[in-house]
Parts: sequence; C-alpha cells; structure tokens
Amino acid sequence: MQEKEIFNGTNGALWITTDDEEIQVGEIQSFVMTQTNEYEEFSKAGEYGKYQKFLGFSLAGTISKYKINNKMLNIIYQYSLGESPAISIIGKAENPNTGSMQRIKFSNVTLDSLDLINFEQKVATKEEIPIKAAKYTFLDND
Repeated sequence: MQEKEIFNGTNGALWITTDDEEIQVGEIQSFVMTQTNEYEEFSKAGEYGKYQKFLGFSLAGTISKYKINNKMLNIIYQYSLGESPAISIIGKAENPNTGSMQRIKFSNVTLDSLDLINFEQKVATKEEIPIKAAKYTFLDND
C-alpha cells in the first residue's frame, strides 16, 4: 500500500434529487451511509452455538454541510405540509491518483430531522442532517 492509493474526502461529492430539482451539494463536509444487517438468533437442538437468520437491513447516515442556503430546509418543509417528497442521493468518493471511484445511489431517502434555525456568534453554521434510505445501487465500484 502506498499513500497515493488511500482515498480522502477532498474529492467526494454529493447530489440530492427531489421531485422538483437536482442539487449538487458543494458545501458538503462529510457524508456517511451505513448498512446495518438485521438477524434473528436461533439455536439448533444438540448444539451450543447460536445461529443467525438474515432478515433484512437498514440504511442510515448523516449529511454534514455548511449552511449557505435554504435548499435542505425547503425539502424538509414539504413534510410539514403532509407531503413525502421522493428523494434520492448519489454519493461519490474518488481517488484521482489511481482513477478509482465509488458512486452509490440511495433511493427512497427520508430526512429525519433538520434544525429550522441554528446560529452561534462567530461560528460558521453547519447542518447535520440524519437520513435513512431503503435501497442502494452501485453506479461505479472500482
């Protein structure tokens, strides 16, 4: 392994698509989405070990970005009107030194919460947005 082979977030990117628009989130600081597998434990007669039956998975993550506009606020506002916007997200991690890239599209995304207003004197405002998704597809996976 050489240092140039290691990915870093500098070349990461994020796009959010809703019913109304596609937003490239240029102010992104970090993006993480984690798959958590769900199992039911069971035992077999005459054996001491525990087995696990795979039942499904959940996807949950966080978008961390500087607040430069109200685009995320406009999306979450739709929920307050009783609407459920169709949201998908594409996250990209890229290593230009090696040409390796990973793009994943997450579908059926929900925004779990967002501060409606948040500021602190002499501090750049960041938004931390917890999200969930139902599906994902690899667009590139070098």
